Amino acid sequence: MVKTAPWNARFDPAGYCIYCGVTDVALTDEHIIPFSLGGQMILPESSCGNCANIIKKFEQECARKMFGSLRIRQGLPTRRKKERPTHLPLYRTGEDGELTPALDVPVDDYPSHLMLMKFSTPGIIKGLPDDGHHTVTGEAWYSTHKHDVEEKYGPGLRYKMSFNPLIFSQLLAKIAHSFAVASLQGERGNFTPLLPDFILGKHSRQGYLIGGSTDALEPDETRNLHQLEGRAVCDGKYLAISIHLFAPLGAPVYYAIAGKIHDELTRD
Repeated sequence: MVKTAPWNARFDPAGYCIYCGVTDVALTDEHIIPFSLGGQMILPESSCGNCANIIKKFEQECARKMFGSLRIRQGLPTRRKKERPTHLPLYRTGEDGELTPALDVPVDDYPSHLMLMKFSTPGIIKGLPDDGHHTVTGEAWYSTHKHDVEEKYGPGLRYKMSFNPLIFSQLLAKIAHSFAVASLQGERGNFTPLLPDFILGKHSRQGYLIGGSTDALEPDETRNLHQLEGRAVCDGKYLAISIHLFAPLGAPVYYAIAGKIHDELTRD
């Protein structure tokens, strides 16, 4: 029903805001996976200014606080190339247990690290009631390539990591929703989206509609950096989008329930 699109696909213009539905305002193009993470799939004319500003806030928090050093280390895109640092900070643990700045090292010497969570299965797939009290649960996942930092600069060096499950879940929801809308152009009337209110911060049902797999994956550098795919779940009632960010690092796979499938929508 929804298959992986070419990584640099440019879809037909939506012509309406895919988040709030307005049509009589200026609309901007939407990167399905954020530009800051290297996303090249674009859905033109699909976001109004108000919704774009909401999305920009959580995308920036993910890009800067959660993935900032990894983006710099891996050379992922930025719209502020002149502001991109050439050195990144390392820390040592002080007597009070807090990390204190130790030294700045060149980007090429910095550990290539990533912190995520392995989310449990979305509540809707488990058949749980939609009682408005679902939060994402799971366990921490790390990927670190330290290179020769301690050998070169000394022992005991640390780096800071940050992960916000709610903000990250909003990012997953935005990716899934925009990918589903782009992929189902022409079938809009046969698909009822479930994610826009969560994307816009109007409810916090993330554990009901957002989840993942706890299966461990081996790093595979032959994979695309990110992978998306859609399939019907729950006896064909709902459309789930599989989201595999940073696939070559063996990062966890996530699932977002993008919407309810009507009987008229082909389930193949």
